Amino acid sequence: MSGMSTDAPAIAADAYPNLLEVVKARRSVRKFEPGRDVPRETLLRILEAGRWAPSGANAQHWDFICVDDPEVREQVREVFLRQGARLRAQVERFPAVNKSFLANTVAIVLVLGDERWKACFPQGVGDANDEYTRNNENIFYCSLGAAIQNIQLATIACGLTSAWLSGGGEDQTAAELREVLGFPETARPY
Repeated sequence: MSGMSTDAPAIAADAYPNLLEVVKARRSVRKFEPGRDVPRETLLRILEAGRWAPSGANAQHWDFICVDDPEVREQVREVFLRQGARLRAQVERFPAVNKSFLANTVAIVLVLGDERWKACFPQGVGDANDEYTRNNENIFYCSLGAAIQNIQLATIACGLTSAWLSGGGEDQTAAELREVLGFPETARPY
C-alpha cells in the first residue's frame, strides 16, 4: 500500500475504528431466529456491497442470486441438505456442518462465478502460459472471496448475521441449484 491516491474517495480518517468494529463482529452464525423479516431493500444493500468488491482486471466475474422467496428458499435448502449428506457419506471423518440451520434463514445468497472472465486476466505466451493459467485460477477465486467477504461484512453492518457455506460448487450440487434457480451453464455457485 502506498500513500493517498488523487482519485481516492473522500473518507474520514477516523473511519477505521468503525470498519474494525464491523470486521471483528463478523461471525459464521448457525442459529437464526425463526420468524424474522428482513426488508428487500436491506438485502439489496448487502448485495451492493458485494458488487463493489475488487476483482482481477476489474472483471467483476460474479452474479448474486438472493433467494428470499420461502418456497424457493426451501428448495435451495433441500439441495444443501443433500449436499451435506453426500459429503458426510463420501468423506470419512470430515466435520461437515449440518445445514439444517438454513430452515430459519431469511435469505440465501448464492455467489456465482463465470470462468469465461479469466480471459480478462493476464495471459502468458510460450513457456509462461502455464504460470499465468495457474495465477488466473488464484485471481478468479480471490476475487470471488473478496465479493463474499464484502457481503458478509455488509450483513453484519446491517445488524444481521450470516454463515458462509463452503459447498455448492460441486458438480451435482451446482446442477441441482441450476435446476431450481435457472442460472446458465456457464455459471457455478461458489
